[in-house]
Amino acid sequence: VKADKISERVKIVNLHRSLVNHIKRSIEKQPYLLSISEAIEKIISQLKERQKSVETTLQDLTKLAEQIAASEEEQQKSGLNKEEFSVFWVLRSHKVSKPETIAPQIYSEMNKHKEWLYNTHTERKLRRKLYKILLKTTPKNKLVELVNNLLKMHRILIQGRK
Repeated sequence: VKADKISERVKIVNLHRSLVNHIKRSIEKQPYLLSISEAIEKIISQLKERQKSVETTLQDLTKLAEQIAASEEEQQKSGLNKEEFSVFWVLRSHKVSKPETIAPQIYSEMNKHKEWLYNTHTERKLRRKLYKILLKTTPKNKLVELVNNLLKMHRILIQGRK
């Protein structure tokens, strides 16, 4: 992207399109890309609302593209399965300490309570268990957002993106 001799706006459009297409193709195998997808849309929205410059937007999208490439390599090296790595990715993006050790534990709880999607009682029970696990490593004011993101990602793992 950097070496292309086209305008920065065209680079942004091309990079945005490429990232979105890659994520759509890969989201089933790599659900953690959902958080990157949301970040991409936020950046584009900020550009449209003139809250970000063209240069900053291009830099941010390039960083996200590099992050996607690095994440795919990191998943292979981590030894975690796609589900555990997706949990790890969400935990790390929320700056949870030692996400590699907590991720398998959290995914195990989520996997035990798959019916949370259809049963509010089970969802409350799962949320309590996740809060209990995360309370030791996460600031209280970030817990609800983190658990919501974990459940959103888990929903994709179970149902696929609809």
